Amino acid sequence: MLTMGRITGLLLISILSLGNGVIQSQPSPPFITKDNRQKADTQPRGTEQSPIVVEIQKSNSETDQDKKDRDEKSANDQLLTKFTGALVLVGIVQAAIFIFQLFVFGRQARRLRETVAEMKIATRATEKAAIAAEQNVEIARHEFIATHRPKIIVRRFSINKVGDDGESVDIGYEMVNTGESLATVVCSSTKLWWHTPTKPLPAIPPYAAKIVQSIPIETGMLVTVPSQPVTDFEFVAGFEEESDATTTGDRLFALGYIEYKDTIGKIRRTAFLRRYDFKAKRFDIIPHSDYEYAD
Repeated sequence: MLTMGRITGLLLISILSLGNGVIQSQPSPPFITKDNRQKADTQPRGTEQSPIVVEIQKSNSETDQDKKDRDEKSANDQLLTKFTGALVLVGIVQAAIFIFQLFVFGRQARRLRETVAEMKIATRATEKAAIAAEQNVEIARHEFIATHRPKIIVRRFSINKVGDDGESVDIGYEMVNTGESLATVVCSSTKLWWHTPTKPLPAIPPYAAKIVQSIPIETGMLVTVPSQPVTDFEFVAGFEEESDATTTGDRLFALGYIEYKDTIGKIRRTAFLRRYDFKAKRFDIIPHSDYEYAD
């Protein structure tokens, strides 16, 4: 395969050969001898018979035509010059318009960016304001609930029925909402408990298993808890006729708690500890911070 270098070399050789042939085909100039040079020197030059410059006389029509051609050429040159100048002027105007448009577009783009940035700032400010408003509403709501919270108290405990099997007692009481908003009882625990007075109360109250409930109680509303059996309770037959101290020396207590939630779902608790007065046949409040309190 021929390479580019070989092809170029062949082309150069062909061109040189062609040039050489053309040179050889040209007629050789006449050979100037001494006799010819002498003859040429003896011939007169610059005379009327052998003038150096030949003056060609033109006719009037040819002269007029030449002048007309020169005038047309001059007019065409002037027209071309004017047309070129007009094109240059148009180009300058177009360039000026283009530069002005670039300036206007750049200014509009900058203004658009500024507008978008301002809109983003305004949007963030609006979002922050909305979040702050929601937070303020929530804070105000919590403050309102805190100052207008529900509050459950228990009262009027009673032993309604003693089981024939000697192992169960039905006990009842009332729940009252003394607060300023709705309370919903979610669970409760109630227990009757014999406790020796010479022993201190346990640090952890021995509550019974809780009973899950759902009891709404409006402000000022009273709900009587139906008698509920208290199992695993041992007592002396006829204990209601006994004195404040039974034959074993123990005292009878009712203890437990009620858990309820407010309108924002916060769980609160009311705990109670009441001692049964055999003579008055009623339960009295025992003030103890771990047993008798209201959250």
